[in-house]
Amino acid sequence: MDNIHLFDERLDVVQRTLLTKVTEAQIDAFDQKYGFRPIFEYGRDENEHYVLRTTKEVFKELEYYCALKYEQDHIALYIEAEIGTTTYVVVAYSQDTTHLAELFQFLG
Repeated sequence: MDNIHLFDERLDVVQRTLLTKVTEAQIDAFDQKYGFRPIFEYGRDENEHYVLRTTKEVFKELEYYCALKYEQDHIALYIEAEIGTTTYVVVAYSQDTTHLAELFQFLG
């Protein structure tokens, strides 16, 4: 399969993924543990990839506070779109990422 078809396939899978918006209690837990209040959506796709959808600004904070920057080699799909003055991202990570497993357990 060539890369453009792989991209299309991954994009389709991520678009079908049911994501959960963080709750106020989860946001409070982030605030207590890390000192910031991120708003994002998260879930697992049909291939068990970890999926995050948020603004680029919040994603950068998650990369820093949750050590996601160390998981860049495990990114299966990264999409960025600018809408108005805000940039949004959708990131899918492979299932063998330690820091994503810890983040999802924290959200648990």
